[in-house]
Amino acid sequence: MSSTQALQRTATKDRLPPIKRGRGKLLTANLEHVEETGSQRSQNSARHELPDGFSLIHYIHAKVATMDGKKARFDMEFLKKSLQCLDKRQLNEKEEVFGYTSLSLACSVGHDQVVHLLLESRADAAAKCNLGNTALHLAARGGHASVVQKLMMHGAAVGAQNKEGWTPLIWAAMNGRGAVVDALLEKAQATSVDNQGMTALMWATRHGHVDIMKSILATGPDLNFQDLDGHTVMYHAKQHRAARKMLQQFEELNRRLLTSAKSGDVTEASLALEAGAFVDALDSEGASPLLLAASQRHLPMVKLLARHGADLSLEASRAASPWLRNYEFRTSIQEVLRDAVKSNRLLTHSAKEGDWEGVMQAISLGAWPDLPDESQKTALSWAASHGSVDAVRELLQARASINTRDTCGWTAVHWAAHNNWAQVASVLKFHGADVHAKAYTGDTAVHLAAKSWGARSVSEVPKSELSTLTLFLWKVERATVQQAQSFANGAMRLASASSLISLGEDVDVDVE
Repeated sequence: MSSTQALQRTATKDRLPPIKRGRGKLLTANLEHVEETGSQRSQNSARHELPDGFSLIHYIHAKVATMDGKKARFDMEFLKKSLQCLDKRQLNEKEEVFGYTSLSLACSVGHDQVVHLLLESRADAAAKCNLGNTALHLAARGGHASVVQKLMMHGAAVGAQNKEGWTPLIWAAMNGRGAVVDALLEKAQATSVDNQGMTALMWATRHGHVDIMKSILATGPDLNFQDLDGHTVMYHAKQHRAARKMLQQFEELNRRLLTSAKSGDVTEASLALEAGAFVDALDSEGASPLLLAASQRHLPMVKLLARHGADLSLEASRAASPWLRNYEFRTSIQEVLRDAVKSNRLLTHSAKEGDWEGVMQAISLGAWPDLPDESQKTALSWAASHGSVDAVRELLQARASINTRDTCGWTAVHWAAHNNWAQVASVLKFHGADVHAKAYTGDTAVHLAAKSWGARSVSEVPKSELSTLTLFLWKVERATVQQAQSFANGAMRLASASSLISLGEDVDVDVE
């Protein structure tokens, strides 16, 4: 069976199963009486009892499958109370056709709130359907990036494979789900192969998804790697001219970088890196650009490569490299790289402590501006968190990436909003920060700014800080006073509501 036929077969089989019906009524344990009316809810607020025969999987299945493609509407309060009454078996019960759990169904349609409740109730994210798909597979296939991020936060296995050998990354790549691919690449291995020996890059190339190819190429894949039929990624690009051109350019840029690293041409190496060359590319002997530069004790080149995120360990090059066979030569290389390692340590330590002179000194010594700490927080995010405008500007001048995420999915602008640093947020937006980016909890900068304000009284908020929310609200689409008021609590409610209405953001978003 060809790979295309396999894809079509799986796509056909993996649709939502049909709802069983009998005499005009859903056979889902009297679901027409499950959700409470307003009066019933008030009467049963102290004690929540489920109807006889209630099945969570049937309830969610009926909601999802009867919406004709529209987003299902759930009584979230009822669902939350119901989950508290279910044991582990009931929570992870599977429907009989495809073996989907409630979490799998919610992930397949991208219902963030239901997914959040199920994960908080410890639904099994590792459960597989009859075709071997986990909840993460189904969210990735559907292109639901926020759901994918939630699952990853709760420890979902990014390397899980279904019966075709497809990982969530492979399935997202073949379906052209760019936002999902970017999210998965934070943890997933792009080198994973399926039952045909094909990687995510090969599948993206085969379908002509050039933007996804670009994201995966940034991880430095081996373009000479062959699938089980002996084909490289270039073979899979034969029907897509743009894909072939991108692969050829990537190979040429890597050759330019390796040549310039060996000759010590810093200008040419910088141009190649800026154009998209992979900083840890390997030559035919297994040597990386950093190893070539260090072997000649060319410190400016070492600093340039380290500043672009080169792997400072010798393991970045293949062990068989002749460069590493001589002990004295190897020791000499390690001495050159040791200073770069020290500068990276200085960078992360100084950023946490708010020592911005130390941060800039580390960068001048060759530290990578985007080097993350153990929580994946970069120096720029630390500067935004501390509220240092000057440090933010200097890091941006040093070409720090502005939308890099930490383990919670927060970028620098999230940290600025959370701490109400108005000027920092303004600088970040001016330099292109994505102010609409969602953290893995679904929070945008707007949510975090409002939540932070809601915990304080009006008297505690200086008038100068009232402009913080202004920095995040630009376009009026559909805002009501009731929606705006949901962004703040207590004494700040009316002030925040007025700001939201007058300044104009699309606030038709729930704040958990």
